Amino acid sequence: MDERRNHILLPVGDLENGKHEFDFRLESDFFAQIDDYEVHGGDVSVEIDLEKSDGYLNVEIRFDGNLKVDCDRCLEEMSVEIEGEDSLTVRFVEAHPEDDNEDVMYLKSGEDTLDLTDYIYEGIYLALPMRRIHPDETGSNACNPEMLKYLSSEKQESVSPFDILKRYKIK
Repeated sequence: MDERRNHILLPVGDLENGKHEFDFRLESDFFAQIDDYEVHGGDVSVEIDLEKSDGYLNVEIRFDGNLKVDCDRCLEEMSVEIEGEDSLTVRFVEAHPEDDNEDVMYLKSGEDTLDLTDYIYEGIYLALPMRRIHPDETGSNACNPEMLKYLSSEKQESVSPFDILKRYKIK
């Protein structure tokens, strides 16, 4: 049994053909259920436009909000703004096809619920910037000053990797 409580579930079995809209708000309890050490929480709004036709669904996803992550420089928690969009095609099939297409999700015919929890979380995670540091606010850095003292006091010696290899020269 899956222990997660905060799924992003769409009741596709009860929907008639046509366009439908869904809105979700993902807060810290949603991110706490995901087994990820980088995202500590957040507040993200998700809008889903779904078009149902016979045999398939077209899903358009948009999200924006803030995530709580650690600063890469000082390791203090900080908030990062994110936004993004994605689209997905869902096909109803009797059996999962052997030629797996990454851009298509498959649901067995008769399934009435589409779980987008992992798909949307992956999109949100990929929207995070590669480098996550506190922004410089009006000339002063928002990073932990004690950590910055430690970082600036270290000597930054430029050592060539070849100098290190010379130590291991066989005589």
